[in-house]
Amino acid sequence: MLILTRPLPKLAASQQAFEGAGVPCVGVATTDIQIPSDVSTRIHSAFSQHSTIDAVIVTSVYAVSPLLTSSIDLNTIQIIAIGTATAQALQQALPEHNILTPLCHTSEGILSMHQFDGTTSKQVVIMKGEGGRHLLATTLNARGHSAIECNVYQRLDLPTPVFTNKWKIGDVSGIIATSEHLAKQLLRAESTLANLPWLTVSQRVSDALRMQGINSVAVCNGATDNALIAWIKDNWEY
Repeated sequence: MLILTRPLPKLAASQQAFEGAGVPCVGVATTDIQIPSDVSTRIHSAFSQHSTIDAVIVTSVYAVSPLLTSSIDLNTIQIIAIGTATAQALQQALPEHNILTPLCHTSEGILSMHQFDGTTSKQVVIMKGEGGRHLLATTLNARGHSAIECNVYQRLDLPTPVFTNKWKIGDVSGIIATSEHLAKQLLRAESTLANLPWLTVSQRVSDALRMQGINSVAVCNGATDNALIAWIKDNWEY
């Protein structure tokens, strides 16, 4: 049996996807997601800092709804989604738009795209959650772009983790952690999990987990349920 970390809004669907694919798992949420009441003001403030915006980077599916309901005219703006789920949500609402995604669904993957190689300076807005994804703006600005962070959702730590099923440590064979924050929260709740194999979605998160004392950490290049399930079926016994 595996343990899968997800924010609370994604927890049940992800756990059901794994079970439906024949991969037994327990879902655990250590955080919830909240959209701030002034999100529209935040978005308009970010977009107004330049006369034109060349690109919008949407770093999470949670940032899609705030962007789409903000009344920002996106017709002439390149939209880049960090992963498949985010791209699909945007494409469904904007069928005429060419939504781009990086080959690797991480901040590093976006930075490796030719659109941001620094040959042409771009004005960029990054739609993100509070407290995360600083690598994007820092690197883009260092390359000569002008990147503005716009925090459109908040992660709220839950008082106690929420699990989809009861479980015992002796039944767990591996952990899937889709973010550094979720992984650290889970370790605080159950430190003995550090002794098991872990799977995450970027080398940066893998390095952070190793610094937490986890010796066995693998990396999957996708954060969707389907990508994680495929990797597990190819690489782990469960």
